[in-house]
Amino acid sequence: MKLVSKLTIWLFVLLAFAVLALYFFVETNGKPFLEHKLSAGLGRQVTASQVRFVFPVGLRLDDLSVEGVLKVKEARAYLSFPVIFGKTFYISHIILKEPQIMVRKTAGTKEESAAAAAAAQLESAPAAKPAQGPGRWDVLVDELDVVDGKVNYQDTSHEKTFVMEIADLELKARSVAYPLRSLNTSFNIAGIVLGEEIPFSGSRAEAEGWVNWKDRNMDAQLVVKEPSGTVGLSAGLKAKNNVLTITGSANIDNLTVKPARKEGDSHSTENFFLDVLQSSGIKLDAAFSIKTKLDDFEVSSISFSGNFGGGQPGSLRENLKNIGQKFEDFGKQLIEEKKESLNAIAE
Repeated sequence: MKLVSKLTIWLFVLLAFAVLALYFFVETNGKPFLEHKLSAGLGRQVTASQVRFVFPVGLRLDDLSVEGVLKVKEARAYLSFPVIFGKTFYISHIILKEPQIMVRKTAGTKEESAAAAAAAQLESAPAAKPAQGPGRWDVLVDELDVVDGKVNYQDTSHEKTFVMEIADLELKARSVAYPLRSLNTSFNIAGIVLGEEIPFSGSRAEAEGWVNWKDRNMDAQLVVKEPSGTVGLSAGLKAKNNVLTITGSANIDNLTVKPARKEGDSHSTENFFLDVLQSSGIKLDAAFSIKTKLDDFEVSSISFSGNFGGGQPGSLRENLKNIGQKFEDFGKQLIEEKKESLNAIAE
């Protein structure tokens, strides 16, 4: 018993000295050390206004910035025991407060974000060449939380730039590995979707499930809710070997109506059809199916099925007349705009 007691005391003493040594190291050299290591690992300049030690074994980075892709007001990381096993660095919990994530897609490229850029850099390294120095370390995060985040997505790969923003982002993910490994990462994510080209702009999107990004597999459920809480769209997302299939249903009456077209704005066929259906009074429930790639989302084709009605008995005929009138008005507007354009050229 005395031997066990002595060993326990010495273990606590050693742990206390280790924590104390870590505290002094972080407070004196933590900022330049972490900036250098993170910049080398991500292939982008990483900066922080300050790095502090968090008791019992954790770090706090203020104003963390990854050049071009990520800004975080405050990031906290808490280490696990054992901290290092083999060549894996274990982190029990990472919390990102008010992060701003920039995702860009250009012609001939896939979406680029902080994690994707870093992972691509590591995956593209020649496998035949051994890592320099002590070798590459893996990082395994047990829990990852994002609080009050924002994602800005821009796609300039087509003639017309597509911009989307996710505000009030909340994310809880479990089992996150870096670099990528064959691991199912469970997640629960929610945020407000904003964008001029999105029918449900201003609605809250919620998704939960798991994703294995290394193998390009996923199984998740998505719902889009109006501010009133009414579900306007629900879908299942299943991916196998990078082939993503999305199947779901949408009620057009429960999708947010976009703002009316401003004077001088060009006509959009998508906006026109949505406005016609929503203002006609017809009840439309549509089931849809999309096939695309998990790592390069592109809607090239979509199939619909469903039913529609007039809501009230005998109202379907009147609603169809409303649709016909909308098409007639739209055609007249296009003719008038064409005349004005020709007159301007002639002058």
